[in-house]
Amino acid sequence: MPDHMVEATGTVNAFEGNTINLSHGPIPALGWNPMTMVFPLGDEIDVSGISLGDRVQFTLHMADDGNLSVVGLCETSAVEVIDDLCPAETPQGAGHEAHGGNHEHQ
Repeated sequence: MPDHMVEATGTVNAFEGNTINLSHGPIPALGWNPMTMVFPLGDEIDVSGISLGDRVQFTLHMADDGNLSVVGLCETSAVEVIDDLCPAETPQGAGHEAHGGNHEHQ
């Protein structure tokens, strides 16, 4: 996985417009503790098979300006990340005009 992308697992709390609210465990690659965050969804993300309360694995893309967006998302029963479980692509300009994740520490 490229340095500007990181995979994690979490639980879907809500969808609002083009964003997803996730409660995730620690993400050591980013130095994050478990928390609940709202992330913009990449243009290619299909959430039609994902429901509230589903455990998911997701891939975050960090844009040059530090903004994060979800560019890979799929259901999983695993608590730990399974490398390359969800296809993810680096969209052109991903995250550049979107806000970074809003978060609440748990």
